[in-house]
Amino acid sequence: GTKIFTAKHRNLVFSASFDMLGAHIVTGGDECAAKVWDVASGKEIATLPHKDRVYTASFDPTGTRVISASADCSAIVWDVATGAQLLTAKHRRSLLTAAFDLSGELVATASDD
Repeated sequence: GTKIFTAKHRNLVFSASFDMLGAHIVTGGDECAAKVWDVASGKEIATLPHKDRVYTASFDPTGTRVISASADCSAIVWDVATGAQLLTAKHRRSLLTAAFDLSGELVATASDD
């Protein structure tokens, strides 16, 4: 494929996911945050912080929210425009993955607890 841009991270990246329109990418990795990138410019437009590495991050079907799953035992739903935390789900152990359903109304999480 064609290289669009390189998301600049300092450490390992564990996941990368496009929104439904292909306008944004969200990444998660060792930097204790999910990061949202504008595809056209290649610029980081949001940093969504956690207290430990982020294993996965993905958009809801509308592209207005992101869910991130972290080794800090939380999955957080974020408002992409404001960076506000909308919902936090806590587990006893690391969250390995989280995702929205197709309606954007439900989320699924998986952990090692």
